[in-house]
Amino acid sequence: MPKMFFKESAVDVLLRLGDRLAEVAAERGVSQLTVGRGELRSLLNPGGGRSKDVLSMALRRFVLAESVSTPRWCLEILDRRKPLIIFRRVGRFEC
Repeated sequence: MPKMFFKESAVDVLLRLGDRLAEVAAERGVSQLTVGRGELRSLLNPGGGRSKDVLSMALRRFVLAESVSTPRWCLEILDRRKPLIIFRRVGRFEC
């Protein structure tokens, strides 16, 4: 697995993931989603590819906190290796 060297790349991956999960949650009309390896792969790159691996690198190398949040959403990281993530829209639940 290649290495991720820049923190900016890791932050960009996490922000794109959070924004994409916010779109999916809004489409489904839910405020919380639990996503695992398969869902992340299909969500981040529907055509196939390495997006899940890039997310795994970002989580393992740069994310030290158990959660990442913005004013709109929160990602709670349950397992960095698989990865397993709980997404919450902030208006409904707090991280």
